[in-house]
Amino acid sequence: MQEHLSKMGEPLYQWPMPDGYPTRTTAWTGSMLPRWNFAYALTSGDIRETGVDWDRLEHGGDAERMFELTHARRPSKNDSELVDRVAKELNQGGGDPAGAGFLCLASPSFQWR
Repeated sequence: MQEHLSKMGEPLYQWPMPDGYPTRTTAWTGSMLPRWNFAYALTSGDIRETGVDWDRLEHGGDAERMFELTHARRPSKNDSELVDRVAKELNQGGGDPAGAGFLCLASPSFQWR
């Protein structure tokens, strides 16, 4: 996990100021690829000793619920396209909760959180 944090430019306990890492867009948009790589590694189970029960999070194919759990808020009108894509991922074929989780974690709305 710490390797991923370092690649995202936010190594654990390394920010010298007591105010935390900056939230300005310019401070973190240069690290989007490492952020997406982290989302992929987490959803595919590639981070040693770290895991997420995606089946539990998807809550029976409920895309809005998965959005709420990953974003810690209810979806707004602006999130409708993402929620539709997550629903499609959860409900097509056998469904893929981890793939839906990746869509949530890699989404612009999650990155702004």
